[in-house]
Amino acid sequence: MLKVEAVEQRKPRRRVIQRCTQSLIPVVALLALAACAGGPGGEPGADDEERHHIPEAGTHVVVPDGWVADTEDLLFGEVSVQPDVSAMEADEAPMAIVLVGRFDGLFVGPESGSLQDVATSNAASFAEFLFPEPGERTTLVDEEREIDGNPARVVEFEITQGETLTYSRFLVVDRQNDDPVFAYFAHTETPDDLVEEGNHVLDSLSFD
Repeated sequence: MLKVEAVEQRKPRRRVIQRCTQSLIPVVALLALAACAGGPGGEPGADDEERHHIPEAGTHVVVPDGWVADTEDLLFGEVSVQPDVSAMEADEAPMAIVLVGRFDGLFVGPESGSLQDVATSNAASFAEFLFPEPGERTTLVDEEREIDGNPARVVEFEITQGETLTYSRFLVVDRQNDDPVFAYFAHTETPDDLVEEGNHVLDSLSFD
């Protein structure tokens, strides 16, 4: 089970996140689909966007133009969605990743407490894993959601270390009679347009 404690931020693990972009490895292959303003299901008029189906979790998400979905070498979850950095130099690649999948024994799942506790614990744990340096954490979002009739909770932290801001957003969906689903979006020093697109991936989460 992931360690849950106050997040202390250090310099982001750029190499880890970049590797995830190509083959997604030790980045707590998390999740991603937090329903923020506009509600679940993506934005209106997005019917022509590419959708990636995740049969293991019974879900699908939008993959924005210029982003890629990857299912290879994941330690956790079923898919990662990230900006395509294949033509970029390593130090130019944006540090942004969306991960989606089912809960398993390594996560603090809905059976362990309220959805708020689950979302908060996992948002802190994933952020600590990716950005383990001391920093101040501020809660930006802590809201109940409903996705296709299923209760959900989304929590987002802003983590500050000096002039660096990192964001950790976690969504948990309790499907009650089926496996719960989690989604995660982490980014730091990322252009605004990519942040918007990453949140759009989160918002687009829906069930087959």
